[in-house]
Parts: sequence; C-alpha cells; structure tokens
Amino acid sequence: MKKILTVIIAILVLVVLIGFILPEKVKIERSTDINTSADTVFQQVNNIKAWEAWGPWFEKDPDMGSV
Repeated sequence: MKKILTVIIAILVLVVLIGFILPEKVKIERSTDINTSADTVFQQVNNIKAWEAWGPWFEKDPDMGSV
C-alpha cells in the first residue's frame, strides 16, 4: 500500500513539474490558399448559414445546428 501511494505521489509531482516546464501559451496556425476574391470569401464567412456548405464541423456532426 505504501509503495502504491509513493508511485501516485511521484506521478502527481511529475505532472506538476512538467506543467511548470511547458510554455504558458501555445500558438497554432493553419492556413490555406483560396482561389477566389476576398469579397466572395468575406460573404461566405460573414453569413453563418453559408458555413454549412464549407465548414468541416457539419460533416463531423450532421445533427449540429447554427443560430
């Protein structure tokens, strides 16, 4: 029992130490080239109902709705 408790405490200490070592903020970027005018892209992004035509979330969850 003492050995198990020691292992659990060691794991918790390790997790806390790793939390201090890792960077506070992480920045992830992703981009793609769209072969159309900026006005067309703006119209699609600005209209939430148009998102169903191109948004990847609607493929993953067909029951999802937008308001």
